[in-house]
This record gives sequence, C-alpha cells and structure tokens, in this order.
Amino acid sequence: MEVYMSNSNRFYISRFIFSPLFFFVAVCFILLALGNTYATNTLDSKQTRESLLSEMRSSIPNAETDPDGYRFWKVRYARALKGLDPELPDGGLARTMAPMDWRCENGYVAADVDETTGEFDEGGDPGGGASYVRLTYSWPESPGTEWVMYYVDGTVGETDDFTYPLPNTDSNYMVGNTVYSIWNNFNGAYIRQEISPVSLGSVAGENEQIKFKAVMKPADSGCHNCGCIVYYDTMLDGEDGCEISTAFGYTGFSEIFYAPNIPPIWRAYEYGFPPGPGDLVALGILIGFEAEMPDVFWYGNWPPSVSNGWDDADWVALVGEAFALYDDTATMVKWYPRNVCPGDSVVYIT
Repeated sequence: MEVYMSNSNRFYISRFIFSPLFFFVAVCFILLALGNTYATNTLDSKQTRESLLSEMRSSIPNAETDPDGYRFWKVRYARALKGLDPELPDGGLARTMAPMDWRCENGYVAADVDETTGEFDEGGDPGGGASYVRLTYSWPESPGTEWVMYYVDGTVGETDDFTYPLPNTDSNYMVGNTVYSIWNNFNGAYIRQEISPVSLGSVAGENEQIKFKAVMKPADSGCHNCGCIVYYDTMLDGEDGCEISTAFGYTGFSEIFYAPNIPPIWRAYEYGFPPGPGDLVALGILIGFEAEMPDVFWYGNWPPSVSNGWDDADWVALVGEAFALYDDTATMVKWYPRNVCPGDSVVYIT
C-alpha cells in the first residue's frame, strides 16, 4: 500500500510552504512550543527543588554521630539554596537571579548583599587587612542559609525563596558604602533595607559592625502593621558550631528573651566558651549604638530553626536544646509589628 499526494496538491502545499504566511505561522508555533516547554520546565524545577529541600530538611544527619555526613549535607543544602545543585534543573533555583552581588566593606568587616533577594552574609578580619573569614555560613556569597523576614498585616515575605518567598527587589544600588535593597510595594508597604559597615569604637578595629537597617512605611493611602525578623546562621571561620552567650551570661543551651528584658549584646565563640587565646569572637549589638531594641531575641540550633516562621511559638519550642545536639548555631532578632500610617515610617536597626 502506498500513500501519496497528487501533483496538484503538492503544488499548492509547496507554494504555501514558501509563502511569508507560512513562516509567520511556523515561527509563532515554535515560540508557543518553546514557551510551553519553558513554563513546564520552570514549574518542574521549582517543584523538584521544593521537594528536594523538604526532603533534605526532614533527613538531616546527626551532627554528633556523623559530623562529616552533616557537613556534606549542609554544603549541598546551601548550594541548592543558591541554585548551584548539579542534580536539579537550572541548579535548583526557583527565581531568576541577577548576575552579581553588592559588596560593602571597611577592611575589618564586609557584607555581601544579593541583588535579587536582598539577603546578605558577613565576613570579618580582626587585623583590618580585608582577608575576610566567615561570620555567617554562606559568606562570601548570598543568598544562603540565613534570611530576613518582613511582616505586613499578617503576610510574611522572606529573602529565602523556599519557605515564605519575598518578591524580588524592585531596585537595588550602592551609595557610598551602603547597599540599598528596595521593595516598592509588599502587601501595601514600602521597604528599604540598608546594609553597611560601621566603626563604633574609639580606634579602628575596636568595634566594627555590619549594620542592618530596615525602613518600612505605607505604599498606599492606608495604615499598615509592619514588623521584621533578621536570622543569622552564625559561623566563625571554619567553625559552624559557635557557642553563644549574652550579656546575661553563658548557659550552653538555646534561650529566648522578650522586651524589656533583652540583653544589650550577644557573642559567638569560635571554639566554645570561654574563648582561648587567639580565638575569634563575634559581637552582636541589640541595644545602643543606634540599635533598636528588639521585642524578641532567640539563639540556639540552626537545623530545627531555619524553617521557622513568624510565630513566637516556633522559637519557644526550641528553647532548652543543647548546642552539642547539632554543633551548628543561629540567632534571631525580631521586632513586633508597629502600626504605620501615611506620612510616617518605622525603622528597625541591629
């Protein structure tokens, strides 16, 4: 059996194939097919990534019995957050990222700020020679394993694009030594985040800090309740299990504090408490030096806290855990929502 076209039909089909109309239809068809393929792949990538991260968070190796396995797990987890996991489509990234980060520094401390998310990481050099080592896990690049969460009228957005993703920044830029990340309208609120190195001591190197500042105000004609959380995945050089103390003392266990009983400072120790000669010690300021006293301060273990949300109950549930349980610590600074009306703003600094 043979199937064929008559000669007359071939003529008209050939004439159509070589006509401008055919090329237009063909191009539209190809673009439509590519668009559908891209949308499907993007969706599959996001779903695959979320499935992987959920699976990874539910199967964290025991840091006490398998420290090497835990370190390998966290490296891969951080790579997936950055979109660098070779086993996932597009590296596992759920959003399109800008090609570069911003860097502000003064030789003693530095911050890397991601253009797309506004997330930042910190490095430090006690000698002031700009040979920075880690102060947070994901240094020298963001985004990573720490995050900022903004709250507006019951809706939260987080710079980590996995749990409660905040939209991409509407603009970001650097003026002087300050990096600005702007969200023009998140649920009715304008947000301006500022990251900058500051020298607070009487001489250089005495008290060098990376200052976080958030300005929130209405983007429309209504009043809004605006709050903020800053979550740090502490790490000093190569030590991820930095034990933490406050001005109220050292306990070896996770703790939570509420205003007005907030410690003015907290410290992280490279090789445990008390620190030995030459050990790195990081200092965080909660009250004074421009810092706006938070309503809640928590410190404890990173693995069970990284996926926490806005509610205090999430953090209270982790109080009393020993640092040795995971050998991987974190801190959380939280300001409860303030009601802000047009013409006014609220400022949070730590």
